[in-house]
Amino acid sequence: MTFDLNESTKHFKRTIIAGDLNAQSRQWGYKCENTTGRRVSKLCASTNLKLLQSCYSKATFTHNSNKVKSRPDMTMVSEDIHNSIEWDVIEDIGSDHLPILLKITCQNANVPTTHKPVECFKWQYNKADWKKFKQVSDIMTSKLQNFIGSIDEQYDLWVDGIINAASVSIPKCTNKTGGKKIKSKSLTSLVKKRNDAKKNKDKSQFQKKTLQPDHQGN
Repeated sequence: MTFDLNESTKHFKRTIIAGDLNAQSRQWGYKCENTTGRRVSKLCASTNLKLLQSCYSKATFTHNSNKVKSRPDMTMVSEDIHNSIEWDVIEDIGSDHLPILLKITCQNANVPTTHKPVECFKWQYNKADWKKFKQVSDIMTSKLQNFIGSIDEQYDLWVDGIINAASVSIPKCTNKTGGKKIKSKSLTSLVKKRNDAKKNKDKSQFQKKTLQPDHQGN
């Protein structure tokens, strides 16, 4: 699903827009401004969306060539949930971009005090019937093409269709009978090894450049 920055909606409810927008603006620390940056600024100025990032926010990306840090990953939220959101840039988990963690505080007086624990499961993608998944999801897509309703209703129909297609074509297993979990210590160790390898590579490239003979000298 795509989001058109030019759409006429001015008032959003319970909305979070996030991604690697590569929107450059002096407002959030860039030295110049590009077209996407101007569009994001205009969107926030003309609607009730608020941008979480600023020029003081922690950078999420470091360019390999010049080591310049930047903030291409942006998060906009609607005003009605802005005060309920906490966010932070967390440690590297394997991508060249640092992930942004959003925490939303939900206040709902109708939430029951006791409830059944949610069953956790994993999709077994290696055993999936992708042909069947496509057939079922195509039916959902054809319904969407002729559906007349709000964007929220279309979104709910789309999500229900994808989950229904997955439920009938991809086996599931619970944590009790499923595969092994990745231990946090193991993941931390792998990330550390990857980061060390990157540092050693950068160091060796720097030393190689430093040790190159000066052709202009003797």
